[in-house]
Amino acid sequence: MVKKRCKSKKLIFIAIVLMFGMLSIPVFAGGQKEGKKAELTIMHYLIETGKLKALNDTVDGFKAENPNVQVTIQGMSLDQYTNTLNMKIASNDVPDIMFGNPKSFAEVVNSGNVLDITNEPFTKNILESVLKDVMLDGKVYGIPMDLMLSGVIYNKDIFAKYDIKIPKTWDEFVSVMDTLKKNGVTPVAAGYKDLASVGGSYWAQSFGGMLAQIPTMRADIMSGKMKPSDYPLLKVFLTHWQTINTYTDKSATSVGVDRSEQDFASGKAAMIIIGSWAVSSIRNYGPKGNFGAFLYPFFNDPEKNKMQYNTDDTWMISAKGQNVDIAKAFFTYATSPDAASTWATDVSAVPAIKGAKAANLDPIIEDMNATLQAGQGYNAMAETAFSGQFAITWDQLMQGWCFVKPDASADDYLKSMDKAMAGARSK
Repeated sequence: MVKKRCKSKKLIFIAIVLMFGMLSIPVFAGGQKEGKKAELTIMHYLIETGKLKALNDTVDGFKAENPNVQVTIQGMSLDQYTNTLNMKIASNDVPDIMFGNPKSFAEVVNSGNVLDITNEPFTKNILESVLKDVMLDGKVYGIPMDLMLSGVIYNKDIFAKYDIKIPKTWDEFVSVMDTLKKNGVTPVAAGYKDLASVGGSYWAQSFGGMLAQIPTMRADIMSGKMKPSDYPLLKVFLTHWQTINTYTDKSATSVGVDRSEQDFASGKAAMIIIGSWAVSSIRNYGPKGNFGAFLYPFFNDPEKNKMQYNTDDTWMISAKGQNVDIAKAFFTYATSPDAASTWATDVSAVPAIKGAKAANLDPIIEDMNATLQAGQGYNAMAETAFSGQFAITWDQLMQGWCFVKPDASADDYLKSMDKAMAGARSK
């Protein structure tokens, strides 16, 4: 009798131990086997200091709440990203979470490789004003963390030294560059060695005021309805950029965005034409710099000038990945007000998530945001964007223009753009 009673107590004890042991194992929807590490792979092309910190802080915060998840981060340059992603998709080795705006990766979305998150609870955390930026055919495919605001970042002390006022027109902008050059100051810091460097400049210059006048340009070029040479404003843009490049350092074609940010932050150049994503890096190089930002003046009519803006850091979930439920859990965490506020603070950006707020927003971003709040912004991702081979080809064409001779013909280059974009359509 005693033996039976002891045996019963032992069985009860074992049952209790097993019960509490099971409770200690994190379980995701979809289930994980006991003792097996859950996995999550994130792929991106971030290079800025603040953005890399934002990603690491988000991952650390997620892992703190989900210690059973092993997170692997795969980073690379923009030049390599699209081809690498396509190869991974072809080999069924797609990452669980991919960086990029769905509109820029429309071919990946249309091939069924990006998860439709329209009805996911965390999607409701996105600001309604920018939701259309991550939609294709009425469905949501991406989570934007912040807004991309573009313009001319300038050194207030240099402007004050030479009594320079903020230019409101293109002619005034040229006059500012001329004044700086005559005083031995490099007017514009630039680096065109890689596509990411080129992109920052041409988005700010052409996808604000210019694109607001021809909003369907990208869709019409991709469909073949129009050619680049059909747009007189594209010639104006190329001519303007050609002029700006006579006011940059001679090394612009041999250095990348990091070097241009350093040159500006150190006071070697008075301005840099770029987007808000660069602010954290600029501050890293020049923490005490007296910097601000103004609207890039494409036109001589101030009323037509607009600041390019859209969603910036955006993430998508692989529809065919092995860890969809874990990726959803990551999105749920990342879009929480606290996590999104940390992201916005690290990047120094205007958040795209409800309830989030960046602490101590940089004066550069404050100036850009003031332009946006004044109704002078144009949402560059509201319409169809270049995607797939079209996006790759367009970036390469923009970079190529930076390497032409100073007296190169914009008309001739537009003809080469016609041929290149037609070629992208056939691939």
